Amino acid sequence: MSGVSQDLLWLLVKKQNRFLYKQGGGTTRQVQFTSEPNNLMNKNTFKYSGLANPKSVGIQEEGDHVVVRTTNPKKAGQPAKHVSSNVHKKDNRRVAKAVHATVVGSGFRPDLEKAAKSRVSHIHKALRVKKADGKKPRADKKKRALTTS
Repeated sequence: MSGVSQDLLWLLVKKQNRFLYKQGGGTTRQVQFTSEPNNLMNKNTFKYSGLANPKSVGIQEEGDHVVVRTTNPKKAGQPAKHVSSNVHKKDNRRVAKAVHATVVGSGFRPDLEKAAKSRVSHIHKALRVKKADGKKPRADKKKRALTTS
């Protein structure tokens, strides 16, 4: 939607869109979240919105790697070229450095740096597999003696 202002678009989508859901205790203290693409914190706010902001950043996991998606506001009328994706298969520190270069270094959205690094950290923590140290648990000598005799 290249001809519509950001504020008008946010007024249209903030209360009714297919990505909204409420979560929390009771009916009075429910918090409204969103599952829209390119929303780093899944909060229904203009700052993190992937629908209303022309420049949005999304970080997701695909398989065993992290994918960073950014939108280009100059190519809003070309859906195939509107979103660019970068796949990162390295460790957490290198991916965080690459995200910093994408989000802050190029002046894309420096206000989202903390949220982007937090998202990368949480994804890496979820992807990390506990490594077995190769040691077998020790059995008592009496149990071992009973099983061998």
